[in-house]
Amino acid sequence: MQTHYPKPRLNLETCSAVTITGQAVTLERSGYSPTGWCATGWQQGLPVARKPISEAEILALLERFPHTLHA
Repeated sequence: MQTHYPKPRLNLETCSAVTITGQAVTLERSGYSPTGWCATGWQQGLPVARKPISEAEILALLERFPHTLHA
């Protein structure tokens, strides 16, 4: 019999950035974003797009992709 434990809820309060492994996007705290977070799309090492992203959207992404949280 397998026992499944609930995943611990991620806490982004102490994080300043999130890197999603294998994806060309990073998520950073931003004082200029109305949500407090900004998603940046990268191409060949250069930022090509930025948009505000909510904490709920970030948590949904982190459920789907491997990631690294940066303090």
